[in-house]
Amino acid sequence: MTKDDIRLATIILAVVLGLMVLPRLLGLVFAAFDSEPASVVEPPVRNAPAPGTTPRERQEARQEAAADAVRAAVPLEALIVRVDNTTPDPLAPLRWKKRVLVIFAPSPQDPRLKRQLDLLREAPSLLAERDVAVVIDADPAAPSRLREIYRPVDFTFVLIDKAGEQALRKPVPWAVDDLATFIDSLPLRQQEVAERRRGN
Repeated sequence: MTKDDIRLATIILAVVLGLMVLPRLLGLVFAAFDSEPASVVEPPVRNAPAPGTTPRERQEARQEAAADAVRAAVPLEALIVRVDNTTPDPLAPLRWKKRVLVIFAPSPQDPRLKRQLDLLREAPSLLAERDVAVVIDADPAAPSRLREIYRPVDFTFVLIDKAGEQALRKPVPWAVDDLATFIDSLPLRQQEVAERRRGN
């Protein structure tokens, strides 16, 4: 290998190294002269309050985010409860704890019962947020204290409030959104919401 070959290889190596290092050096130089820090763009957060919101608005946004988490986590089956239908008041253990949606049907295969359960499955969290338990009575032949009390005709659902009083009665399946809206109109529910806000 001649001296000219060694010189040429050295020049090529220097050029390659220079091309690799030069962009980094230029970046450091420009960063040194850049007076404004680079802004960090964060991904948008669902239900995040807009800049300049009040503490109350931020609190409401956090509550909405928590409610969304509940909506995603509660299956309808978790709200269905069994009661002792042989006692004088089968719903007594739930009094002042739960609102009870009692669904009566002439059989477990009744299409209206299936339709009602499908409607409730669309957003069972709306029921969970409103302290609703679901009781299904689909065997008219079996002795049932609830049937004696509420005397359903064919398919019927009855909403019992926390005080044990009948609040709503329908002969057809009802959408869960409509049911939630009705519950929100009840004085006790409005009182619960107001107390929750004061507590927060």
